[in-house]
Amino acid sequence: MEGGKEEIWNTLESYNILEKLFLEEEKEKGSRILHKEKQKDGWEKQYEYIDALEKRKELKGDENVEKIIQDAYKEDPLRLFHYLADKKNLVEYWAFLRMFCSTKMLCFFVLQETEKSLFYYECARQLFHQYCIDESWEETLITAILQVAKKDQYLWSKWIQTYEYDKKWEGLMGKILEKAEDEALITYAQTISLDMPSHNGELTVITASFHQISQKRMEYIWNRTAKIICARWEEILGERKEKGWKMEGILVSAYINIVLYALSRIVKEEKLWIQNLEKWTKILNKDMERWFTSKKQMSSYYFSDLSYIYLLLFLRKNGRREKSAPEVTACMELLKTTMKKYSNLWGMGAEDMKRKKELQKMVGING
Repeated sequence: MEGGKEEIWNTLESYNILEKLFLEEEKEKGSRILHKEKQKDGWEKQYEYIDALEKRKELKGDENVEKIIQDAYKEDPLRLFHYLADKKNLVEYWAFLRMFCSTKMLCFFVLQETEKSLFYYECARQLFHQYCIDESWEETLITAILQVAKKDQYLWSKWIQTYEYDKKWEGLMGKILEKAEDEALITYAQTISLDMPSHNGELTVITASFHQISQKRMEYIWNRTAKIICARWEEILGERKEKGWKMEGILVSAYINIVLYALSRIVKEEKLWIQNLEKWTKILNKDMERWFTSKKQMSSYYFSDLSYIYLLLFLRKNGRREKSAPEVTACMELLKTTMKKYSNLWGMGAEDMKRKKELQKMVGING
């Protein structure tokens, strides 16, 4: 009986899945890709190759090997976990997990411990595909992603970059941040595409999942990420000025509410809010004194500065800010003058006109 059990593992050890994957004409290319594993772009190159393999219609697993994997799981699931996690490259992870392992097996694997963070990443990637079809796997998927976020900040940042445009990920984000450790929270704040375009002007899609987070936890998250997010927002606006981006209105991204929440922490005290308003009003006026080579360049400076001012005024409108402070009055007068002077820079799109009217109302411009 024991000999029969060991035969399962001996068969697995002798099975070369890469030989089965590569068509004859692909073997040289496949070998080159696998040898890039330790190079800087090795991880990305292997996933490019995996994408190509997934598009191959005739790709399917060996039924005999699938049965052996199933028998191995029944016999000793932990041993199977280590056997797979100890594979030497990403393509092997992908092939075994995709072709031979059930979702139930993946659920078991992500609960085990290994230092092979890429193994968790591939488990999470395949579970995410399952989740898009059947949301009952949500808790296990969250566990897998948290394993990645805990063990490897590079892979965690890659996960964010890959999936932040996916609406299914938007729904999971709050639940991930609820449990993520400090380092993962910081990586999140450093990685998200703060200027990502919104879906049809929707500004609450991403932050909707924040309602799943307790108020106490939200305060904890903002205390660790607010400065990073606000600094990055300033960098994004500065880059748009330097590169002369075409802008016909203020920048409102899919992450604008996250930027707004972060900024509200930074300028929580009235004194700090006034200082920031003065600072950005002066920046705007100084920038508009520049010599511009084109209307496009002028607009990039004007709307980049105005984008930050818009958020500050939005906080004033929705909070109990002092409206009669002399510094605030002076800023409003400067903004009125500047906005009237450059009113023709605004685009004619519905969203741009909406923001223009909203901003005019906030600074006290009638009509």
